[in-house]
Amino acid sequence: MKYLFLLALLCAGAVQASGGGATGAPGVVKMDLLVVNLESGRYVGFTPQIKLADPADEGYVKASVPLLRHEMIKELVGQKAATAQSAEFIAGYAKQLATGLNRLLKGDYVKEVLFDNWVVR
Repeated sequence: MKYLFLLALLCAGAVQASGGGATGAPGVVKMDLLVVNLESGRYVGFTPQIKLADPADEGYVKASVPLLRHEMIKELVGQKAATAQSAEFIAGYAKQLATGLNRLLKGDYVKEVLFDNWVVR
């Protein structure tokens, strides 16, 4: 059952990616599905979106997506599933990511990080 759920998450990401991947509203970089291992064999799947401070920076941020995805995974891997399910954690993680991604990008490019499909299994 766990593998069936993971397969469904991956297929949802593939469908999204087949539509062009990082498309959406101007000034928003929509990334493909991320699935991250949590503690005790659990995992979280979500689709991050980066709301930019200036839509003109979209090309630079899109070019940096592999680095940004790595940072998102690194900051989340190994968390407790019960913690990762709470609204407080998700809100704090989004703020932490905005700060961390701006540090990686060496500027104030990220206004906010948003999540679609936050599912913990």
